[in-house]
Amino acid sequence: MFSLLRNFGVLAFGNGLAQLIYVVGFVFLSRIYDPETFGVFAVALSVGMILGTVASLRLEITILLARTRWQARLATQSSLAVAAGILVIVSLALFVLAHSLEASWTEYWAAIPAIAASYALVNIFSFVQTKEKRYAHIVFVQIVRSSSIVIFAYILNFSDISTNKLVISSVVSSAAVALLLLVLETQYRSDIFRNLRFISAWVSRHREVPLFSSPAVLVSSLANQAPVLLIALLFGQGSAGIFSLVHRLINQPVQILSGAVNRMYLQSVSAKRMARQPVLPFSIGLLRIVAPIAVVGTAIVLVAAYFGLFGYFLGDEWQNVDQYVFLLTPVLFTGFLARSIAGFAVLGSNRIGLAYQVILLIGVSLALVLSRLLWESVLAAVLALSVTMAIIYASQTLTTLWITKERDNQLP
Repeated sequence: MFSLLRNFGVLAFGNGLAQLIYVVGFVFLSRIYDPETFGVFAVALSVGMILGTVASLRLEITILLARTRWQARLATQSSLAVAAGILVIVSLALFVLAHSLEASWTEYWAAIPAIAASYALVNIFSFVQTKEKRYAHIVFVQIVRSSSIVIFAYILNFSDISTNKLVISSVVSSAAVALLLLVLETQYRSDIFRNLRFISAWVSRHREVPLFSSPAVLVSSLANQAPVLLIALLFGQGSAGIFSLVHRLINQPVQILSGAVNRMYLQSVSAKRMARQPVLPFSIGLLRIVAPIAVVGTAIVLVAAYFGLFGYFLGDEWQNVDQYVFLLTPVLFTGFLARSIAGFAVLGSNRIGLAYQVILLIGVSLALVLSRLLWESVLAAVLALSVTMAIIYASQTLTTLWITKERDNQLP
């Protein structure tokens, strides 16, 4: 447990620094760009993140299941090869659509696969770095990604580019992060073409991961990004811009910290299952550590929203921002706990994980659509969204503990 706390401290400090750069940077950018600009940026980023999350078909999770360095290398190359193939197909499809339709989004068709490729690489190599306990590399990449998008967005503000400058800055930042990762992890791409036969065998051996875990992650990513996409569709890009910035400012720390905890959780659970050791005591002990952090974080956000600090720092154009923050706080606590021990795949319960993500997507969509039909108020929609997600996250945490207990009871 001491080693776990030490590793968590390294990741939490580094990711906290990256998050601080991101938060301060976007608060500064909110005084340069209006909510409409942020809304377009949020939609492009949401679609890119959805594609980037599932491009590898979740094969990166097999990196943690590898027993030897050769298997870990093969799992990494399998993830990279699959992601590259899928993103090439998506790029060609977007190119055809962009030149066939006259919709406003076609202006940003090239940005979507670029953003997706960066997110896919970060996700894949974060599993490699976790497997090899290279936590400093994870932190370094997070800092570069957070700072580069803010720097490029500020520089582009002085240019004469007519295209959305936040979207362009995201593309440039994605390219910088992708180049950095390819330089740091040269050994995993050097002989990828010579290993295509082994890659095919590895993918076939772990075909249950793409069949079950990948759809679960796709649905989960859709559920996470659906609020921005649906609010843009139902209430306009300005409302989507306000929601996306608020959600990102208060939820990004939750995702980064819980993601750091979850990577170590997945690694520890995988090791315990292979050694046929009980997992429930470890899971409960981990929740006892992260729960006070979630309570304190939620309380700080509530106090800041009560005194109107978010609106004060973001500027006059960002109306009702503190009301958005206040309404979204229930998701902070339950989401932190649920994401910290999210591990249906390593627990051998892919179907339950998929079912939960489907419920989350349906719940989020219904909450927003029904709010639009009944009240036509974006604040009512945000409240309905927050309550729905909080209930589902709490249920997911309890289900994870129940499954863990059932698996432990089957041990000899």
